[in-house]
Amino acid sequence: MSDEKIYCGNAKKIQTQYGEMIKLSFSESDLKALHGKLENGWVNANILERRTPSAGGMTHYLVVDTWKPDPSKRKPASSPDSSAPSQKQKTPDPEPLEDFDDPAGVEDLPF
Repeated sequence: MSDEKIYCGNAKKIQTQYGEMIKLSFSESDLKALHGKLENGWVNANILERRTPSAGGMTHYLVVDTWKPDPSKRKPASSPDSSAPSQKQKTPDPEPLEDFDDPAGVEDLPF
């Protein structure tokens, strides 16, 4: 894991009519920092809670996740014995539902 910390963006936990939500805010420099860390088209970031909210009411902040697996600690993939037959079994298909009474009915669906 790299020791460098890349802070980018702020977040604020807000209450909506649908429940809690975390609203993210990025400055132009935050977006440039994220773009500079693109790896295979992706950036991983962690949303962490602030100890105390900022003056602007921000309750969270983001840190780019710079962890990378150590290739020297990877376990070699074990190859199955090629002389043994494959033991993979197919799971049976579930039985179809018969005489299912839907009290709402298909016509009552909102979409």
